[in-house]
Amino acid sequence: MTILIFDIETIPDIEAGRRLYKLQGLSDKEVSNVMFHKRRQEIGADEALRPHLQRVAAISTVRLEADSIELNASSLDERSEEAMVADFYACIERQAPDLVCWNGASHAMPVLNYRALVHGIRAPRYWEMSRQNSDRLHHLELMDVLAGYQGGGSAPLAEIASLLGFPGELSLGQSRSWDRYLSGELPAIKARCQYDNLNTYLVYLRLQLIGGQIDQTDYDEALVRLRESLAQASKVGDAQLDAFLASWQ
Repeated sequence: MTILIFDIETIPDIEAGRRLYKLQGLSDKEVSNVMFHKRRQEIGADEALRPHLQRVAAISTVRLEADSIELNASSLDERSEEAMVADFYACIERQAPDLVCWNGASHAMPVLNYRALVHGIRAPRYWEMSRQNSDRLHHLELMDVLAGYQGGGSAPLAEIASLLGFPGELSLGQSRSWDRYLSGELPAIKARCQYDNLNTYLVYLRLQLIGGQIDQTDYDEALVRLRESLAQASKVGDAQLDAFLASWQ
């Protein structure tokens, strides 16, 4: 069985904003200001844009198979959005993994689905399983499970991770990915994506432990494997994962 823990970071789809709101001639920043303003008018709060008005800036995955773990992450300074999204669906097509995320059911998956639609990325197996609501496409939404499927019970991932002794958000703060993108800080966007996804994996392991899916020995061994994977990544120059490992006491 393959398990895929995933997370994305998004930015406004500026071309969508120009097309839908007839904003030709405005700069990217001006278009985004209109898009965020319309969102505030719509719901009366400063919330994220609706999923179909976002695009993927970074994606991070932790893929588990038997006793192996594989860490992957990329961002727009390294690969195109189409390539990142295509790889995500290609993994599902090949392996039909169990999906694990934090707030991914209402955010990451809708964004990814719309971006696959925009780019024309074929994934027949995924869409067939989705239409049939098949058990072969199991999606564990950690935030909802831990909140008892009550919106008022949800909590920020970084705070839960910190309560469990994991790194949380480190020093990245709450700046929007769009602001970082405009400042050319794509490595920071990728780092946040990686940190969130690693914390999601660690929370998932703790839930597996208390839920009886794994025992203490399995849990401890999984933590060791992750630490070893992070240490290996730091040896080949991945400073972001090195920082996560250094902050994990």
